[in-house]
Amino acid sequence: MMDSAVVDRELLSLIRGDMVACGTHREVYKFLPDTSLVIKIEREGYKFDNVTEWEIWSELCKTPYSAWLASCQTISPNGVVLIQERTSPVPEAMLPKMIPSIFRDTKEENWGLVIRNGKKLFVCHDYAHSRLLNVPKKVRLVPAKWHDPSYKGWTK
Repeated sequence: MMDSAVVDRELLSLIRGDMVACGTHREVYKFLPDTSLVIKIEREGYKFDNVTEWEIWSELCKTPYSAWLASCQTISPNGVVLIQERTSPVPEAMLPKMIPSIFRDTKEENWGLVIRNGKKLFVCHDYAHSRLLNVPKKVRLVPAKWHDPSYKGWTK
């Protein structure tokens, strides 16, 4: 019988494309079966960034906030692998002046563009470290402070 580690590596080689990003805890790759998606793989245990994003998406996917988030498609049983909507980089000139008040992490590299229903949307694709669970039902926009690392963005 074939070693399961060999099968796992072979299977991964069929679906994981080039790396598109690398963060503190995760690596992000093109998803070869559908290049409109990415694979986020956690490198370390016990960080649960993928699980957190999955939970946030699950809570907000049917609310107006979903227009501001890269959608999550599926997650592995232990949360090590997350399949998420792929974004494109945002030129600085296209950064919006206003974003929902719930977003705390306004690093430009955490945001990107997606096309949904023929319309370009500006979305956050790295929201594991945001405080987005149990958010207010009404979306309130606040000024985006893209170049201020001390800005936390959280207001009630």
